[in-house]
Amino acid sequence: MKRKFLEDLGIPKEAINEIMKKHGQSIQELAEQPSASELQEQTNILRKQAVELQEKIEQLENMDVEVEVTRLEQELEGHKSNMSKIKIASEYNIPFDLVDKLSGVNEDELRADAEQLASYVKPPQIILPLKSTEVEKAPENPYRTMVNNIMN
Repeated sequence: MKRKFLEDLGIPKEAINEIMKKHGQSIQELAEQPSASELQEQTNILRKQAVELQEKIEQLENMDVEVEVTRLEQELEGHKSNMSKIKIASEYNIPFDLVDKLSGVNEDELRADAEQLASYVKPPQIILPLKSTEVEKAPENPYRTMVNNIMN
């Protein structure tokens, strides 16, 4: 819309300014709106998401909840059993590698088996370092001589 066109219609100048202001605002709003190609692209993305979600809904509807609950409960029991085995093995100083060797249905059976296994597993023997074989070049120290004599 051109200002000259409105002036030729005999519209007062203040009204023309208001009309041009509103016209500028509407053009700005149209410029901010996405183009048809952008809208088409967004529509395609949303359609793909809708298809994926529909497939997921169908999978969830077809899933047997009872079987899944049973599976998860068994998995939970397995984790609880493993935690009990680890706890009992640490009480009897059984190496972590041998935790899977413990067997038993309840904690008492696991403790009995751990006790039996612990009797076969010897704790690591601490080996003290040997006497130094290096020749001392330091002057004789009476305390050092006494310690060396004790160690021999």
